[in-house]
Amino acid sequence: MGLINTVPPEELGGSKLHAEETGFADAVGATEDECLALVKRVLSYLPSHNRQVPPAAEVPTGSGAEMGTIADLVPEARNRAYDMTRVLRRLADGGEIFQVKERFGRSLVTALARMGGHVVGFVANQPIQKGGACDADGCDKATSFLALCDSFNLPLPLRPIDESASPRAVGPRRACRRTGSPSCRSRRTACM
Repeated sequence: MGLINTVPPEELGGSKLHAEETGFADAVGATEDECLALVKRVLSYLPSHNRQVPPAAEVPTGSGAEMGTIADLVPEARNRAYDMTRVLRRLADGGEIFQVKERFGRSLVTALARMGGHVVGFVANQPIQKGGACDADGCDKATSFLALCDSFNLPLPLRPIDESASPRAVGPRRACRRTGSPSCRSRRTACM
């Protein structure tokens, strides 16, 4: 005896699945025009090929004006959460960052930005998600992003990633199955 289930196409492999669960989608747009705008935006950070220097841009007026208040965003108590994207926006020219895999591995932030007109990659813990503990998805996200930055010679000015993975957050089996620990080791090696 079999059961017949109707599964919507989105659950079989739509954008939500690949943006939030598999991490295969770096960014998701609601319409075709929005998707094209996302592609143009990410390409504005990358050179035409890996032997070319990443494209520089003018530093927008007012960039760095709020740098003196950046410490106000990070609480002194280590057990208090804060939004790391707000900190990264203060560091970036014009407060503009492009998050890569924003909906996947949410305990980590990976983003392209410009500092002083030059393209950089940010990898940072996100304390408002799982206390910023790097889990298997976060390690996969970091590894993928570091490969992108390495391929296009993008520097990583920050390295506030917690050295310890948190397999308890997702379960030891999943961390081992997803090769979270080797991913974290490759991330640590690539950053040094």
